[in-house]
Amino acid sequence: MLRPGLLQLGLAAVVATALLAGQGGLLQYTFPAAALAVAVVLERRSLTAYLSFVIWLWMLTPFVRRVADHQSGWHEPSLILLAPYAASVWPPARELLVATVRSIRAWPRLEGLGLFVVAAIGAGFGIPLGMLTAPSRAVVETLNWWGPIAFGAYIALRTTDPAAVERALARTLMVSSLFVGLYGIYQFQSPPVWDKEWIVNSEIASVGYASEFELRSFSTTASPAVLAFLMLPAIMLWMARPRLWQIASVAAALGALALSEVRVAWLALLVAACLVLWRVGVRERVAFVACLLFFAVCIAAVELPPQVSEVTSKRFMSLLRPSEDESAVSRATGHTQVFDVILDHPLGIGIGIEEQNLSQVIGARDSLIIAVFVQFGILGATVYLLAMIALLFRLWRYYRDAPTREGMALGATAIGLLSMMLGGNQTAGAVGTLIWIAAGLGTVPVRARRLARHAVQSELSPAKVVTLRPAVAPGGVE
Repeated sequence: MLRPGLLQLGLAAVVATALLAGQGGLLQYTFPAAALAVAVVLERRSLTAYLSFVIWLWMLTPFVRRVADHQSGWHEPSLILLAPYAASVWPPARELLVATVRSIRAWPRLEGLGLFVVAAIGAGFGIPLGMLTAPSRAVVETLNWWGPIAFGAYIALRTTDPAAVERALARTLMVSSLFVGLYGIYQFQSPPVWDKEWIVNSEIASVGYASEFELRSFSTTASPAVLAFLMLPAIMLWMARPRLWQIASVAAALGALALSEVRVAWLALLVAACLVLWRVGVRERVAFVACLLFFAVCIAAVELPPQVSEVTSKRFMSLLRPSEDESAVSRATGHTQVFDVILDHPLGIGIGIEEQNLSQVIGARDSLIIAVFVQFGILGATVYLLAMIALLFRLWRYYRDAPTREGMALGATAIGLLSMMLGGNQTAGAVGTLIWIAAGLGTVPVRARRLARHAVQSELSPAKVVTLRPAVAPGGVE
């Protein structure tokens, strides 16, 4: 029987061989199917290996798509991009369906998952109109919104050892940030041809131009914003537990974060960093301050080319003068114009659909508030935003009560990301998966307390009320 690590390496080797042989076109159909097959096998053997696999898929799948399109021609939509959705949706959907059926006989089986249910209901208000307007896009966006919610609920159901899951997640994020961050730095200074082609074909103006020092780094991810937000956890994890051998990963993450030029992510970093520093001890604070000099040297090395320092310094100074920044003014204007859209479309216009006039000012991915009111309507947005308030409280309790440094850092990162909902849609897609994973881990103790209380009320032992499925098969957690 193959070990989980060998199974993941085997898939990576097959994909790399296909790309090196110039057969990227074969991956259009085989890569999503192979990712799903590997995910199903891993999920049955080891929760931590399965979680790591999903994170890597979110990090690397857009890169596989770009290289494959370079070899076989532009595909829009690309089936390759379905790989992380397939891997992260099917096993949780099966688990939640089984838990729901069993809850008919033992209702506490779903205890503590109300937050996830309410969020899913709120997003569900936009599905009918979306299906009527643009079915294919609505299906993808439904996965984009519902997938992370289902994955977080799945983590809450499956996890019996949160510390082991947190350690595995921390290892994955630290290692991935090294490779993804270094590629993002290289990409900014010398973008490969497949990245240039993607910039031209995707027609995403916010990425910049397909030339050296004139693009916003997006590395192996789907956009500069996704790259920036995915680099935050590694930085927070290091701040919570500074280790010398992890400095390279953090330096790469900081460099990629700077070159992405996503100011909302910079602000989220500030919020999360304050939360981490608030909880760590004096020794960690001293270590953090001491290492700032090292990071300053690392970033200075990246900033040596005058083109780099000019771009990043200009972007940073715009934070101090928001009234003179076109992007900030556009976002403010968009949040005022959304009221007109709400009056014209009180039921929303459908999940994944953008209002043409409003999208010229601000896109749905530029603000969670804009996205939910425009796509879900007044009622759906109200339900979803109530779930976001509950989510923030759940994350705060997870951050405050986390017994491990990794849990505290993950909770702080999720709070920092969610606090920027006016500047991006952080609860869907790859970034949303990280937030809902943190919510799932924070739900584990909530479920334990409620199940114990239910057992007392029923005058039964907790074991007779519900038996949680083991987090992993024997030997699954290292």
